[in-house]
Amino acid sequence: MSSSYYNKAIRSKIESVLINIAENRKDAIELFLKEKTEQLSVIGNLYTYDYLSNKRNLEGVFESLQKEGRDYVDISIVNQNGKAVSYVGPYNLSGMDYLNEKWFKEAMVRGVYKSDVFLGFRRFPHFIIAVKKPFDGKTFIIRSTINIDALKSLMRVAEVEAPVEAFILNEDGIYQTPPTKNGEIAQKSFIVPGQPVPGTKIIEVRDTNNKLFYCAQSWILDSDWVVVVLQSMKNNIEPLTSAMKVGEILFISGILCIFILSYIVSTWFTNKLYASDTQRATLNNQLIQAEKMAAIGRLAAGIAHEINNPAAIINNEAGWMSDLMKDNIKDGSKFDYNEFQKSIQQIKKQVDRCKNITSRLLGFSRRVGEGTEPVNINQLIDEAIFFLEKEAKHENIEIKRNYQIDLPLWYGNASQIEQVFLNIITNAMDSIHGRGNITLITRKVNNSIEISIRDTGSGIPKEYLPRIFEPFFSTKLNKGGTGLGLSICYEIVKSFGGDILVESGEGKGTTFIISLPINNHSNLQI
Repeated sequence: MSSSYYNKAIRSKIESVLINIAENRKDAIELFLKEKTEQLSVIGNLYTYDYLSNKRNLEGVFESLQKEGRDYVDISIVNQNGKAVSYVGPYNLSGMDYLNEKWFKEAMVRGVYKSDVFLGFRRFPHFIIAVKKPFDGKTFIIRSTINIDALKSLMRVAEVEAPVEAFILNEDGIYQTPPTKNGEIAQKSFIVPGQPVPGTKIIEVRDTNNKLFYCAQSWILDSDWVVVVLQSMKNNIEPLTSAMKVGEILFISGILCIFILSYIVSTWFTNKLYASDTQRATLNNQLIQAEKMAAIGRLAAGIAHEINNPAAIINNEAGWMSDLMKDNIKDGSKFDYNEFQKSIQQIKKQVDRCKNITSRLLGFSRRVGEGTEPVNINQLIDEAIFFLEKEAKHENIEIKRNYQIDLPLWYGNASQIEQVFLNIITNAMDSIHGRGNITLITRKVNNSIEISIRDTGSGIPKEYLPRIFEPFFSTKLNKGGTGLGLSICYEIVKSFGGDILVESGEGKGTTFIISLPINNHSNLQI
């Protein structure tokens, strides 16, 4: 009974993590493809067919593209008859006839074409993006070859965040990015994606060696590609099942042998307890990592909202730039370079803003491990609040800070303690219905740093207080809670020799008090 319960809980948590990773990578790939398509489309809006047909002009355009990154291999202008009238790149493709090529026909019909990854005569993996643009009652196509280094890097981020294997397949199961093990680009995978479906689905698959995997699949919008994230079932479910079976065997053996082999059994049992503690520590680390990935999934919505604002500004500036160009072409008036330059500066400013937001999220997701370092507690709390502040404002929740300015540095694992702050602040936000506030207080008390997180929420009923740090106990089961968050927080704080207390009453709000001991490494001042 208990084994089935634990297996189900762990399986549910792992599936949730895989879904979050798959959807996160899918969004990143969609953004990359959209960016490249829109860059080519902007070229068609800014310049005429005659201008781009001049190779020297096209070289200047291509050089500007290369300044943004080395994703573009070449660029060519193809007229409506399929002839490449201008080409810039490492090969002599000017004058090529693409009239009967699949990509040309589909681009002429659909307006935008994205190919599968292929080697071609260049013998290196790449894919094609082609965009159709109107010109003087006719049409032409801007075609560019894109290398897949950026795609591989985006997929490798998933493998840094969690012990998974992530890659892209097309609808026929052909690798578009290389898997970590046993496969290459353009080879057929053992996974059959099936028909595209909205959302992300989890299935169980077996490889050619009959090894069983969890498999998350998330289809990329407006393409025939699907993001696949694999995780071995053996590495996650079987260790727990084996540990529980060993525990049962030990218990029965102890009952049978306690009277006749007292000394031998006690020694043997002590050794097994040590092994069991080691396995339990490993499982705790897996749960901490899983909870962290789930937290990143929740934070993604807030980050997306943060990025939407600069994205909207960039879109408006791009529209204004396009209008300036159209007005100049239409009435032949003198081009206002100052206005154009202002728009470019605004776009760069908003791109830097997006980069700062994503850098913070990646910094949190990549800080994984058990090492220790000097930690600025005040700064760490601010980093946790950064991810939640927009959501709090949306919910009319005010976050107040009352920090001791000369707080000593604490020596420990920043990633794990930040996860504790995130979890408790998130719970506090969930408990507030309507307008309210959350107050964060830091201070040095004797030889410890004390962090208080106080909310004006609904509070915790008195009968629940003794159980809130128990694994799988939750007051939010009907809202998707697993009951692992606070138990993981408790384990993390205790692992550093600290303590975590709670004061609450129904309708009176809740205060969590975290105490972290200051050791010999913490004699520096903030």
